[in-house]
Amino acid sequence: MNAQTTQMESQLFSLGANISHLCDNVKKKQAELQMLQRTKALSTILDTQMPYPDDWSVVEKDYTRSLDGAITALTNSLLRLPISGNVQVNVKDVAKALNSAVKTADMIAHQMQMFFLEVNVFL
Repeated sequence: MNAQTTQMESQLFSLGANISHLCDNVKKKQAELQMLQRTKALSTILDTQMPYPDDWSVVEKDYTRSLDGAITALTNSLLRLPISGNVQVNVKDVAKALNSAVKTADMIAHQMQMFFLEVNVFL
């Protein structure tokens, strides 16, 4: 009877070790599956986004034209200001116009920085 009990305890211990080993393998496989799923999701995102860096030259030209137009408009408006005689200027309106131009330039610069960050992530 003692031999049978010892043998059963040994088999039970062996089964416990096997179950523990199988649990570890399941956890490893789950982690591997999650990694593969994330890789697949990233691959899908990259595949859909790949054409966009190719369009950068078009976007850059549009931004450059926009900035050139804003600079030209500001320069032209400053050149039209009378510099002789009895000139009255509404300082608040000029400040609003310049503030608006600065905000627009800041927004464009911010968008370009964000775009550069996205492009660098993909490269």
